[in-house]
This record gives sequence, C-alpha cells and structure tokens, in this order.
Amino acid sequence: MHASTLLLALLPIASAWKIHWVSTDGHTIDSHGTLPSGCVTLNWNPTKNIKHIDFDTATANYPDPKYLDVFTDKHCQENWWTFTKGSWNLNPQGATGSYMVYGEL
Repeated sequence: MHASTLLLALLPIASAWKIHWVSTDGHTIDSHGTLPSGCVTLNWNPTKNIKHIDFDTATANYPDPKYLDVFTDKHCQENWWTFTKGSWNLNPQGATGSYMVYGEL
C-alpha cells in the first residue's frame, strides 16, 4: 500500500467525532463516525453500566454533531440521557446498550 493511500484511508477517522466510554468495571470502548450515526449498538455483552463518557464533537470535513443520545437497550428505544460535547461523569451510573449521534433536534 502506498503512503498516500494509507493517508487517505486514515482521513475519515481523523475527521470524525469521537466517544470514549468507561464502564463501572473498567472496560472501555472508543467509537467514532460522521453524521448521522443512526442507532449504534455498543459492542459488549452483557450491557455494561457506564460511569464516564468523553464526547469530542470536533470534525474537520463534516458538520459537527450537537447531541449524543444514550439508550439502556440495544435498539435505541429506551432513552436514558442526552449529552452535548464534553467530558461527563455519570451520577447515577447506568446501563448503556446503544447510542445515536446527531445534529439538530
């Protein structure tokens, strides 16, 4: 693979929003993407209780998202909380199975 091809392959990751999830038992997951995310199931089983979320909305080549909806189920139907950009310590901590990132309400 040529260096220019590798650089182009990394461009979407470098310009995407990012979420860092930390569970109460110390597991972490990193998510990234572009708008709109649609419903995304977190890749851990069973569903974990989340104690901390870092939501970095800065994107270089796409519109910046405004909101992160976190759901207790794995199908984005049971809304638990809505976040904006920033670093969040959750109190109370809660089960998280899926999320959606989007722009306007």
